[in-house]
Amino acid sequence: MLVRLTDGTAVVYDSRETAPLAATKVRDWKSRLFP
Repeated sequence: MLVRLTDGTAVVYDSRETAPLAATKVRDWKSRLFP
């Protein structure tokens, strides 16, 4: 899974191993971007 960040960078996650971690990070990013 490719996650593109607002600063133009992108992070690739192995969906099998890091899906829970990625979901946590996405929630964290959203909480910071949209308080």
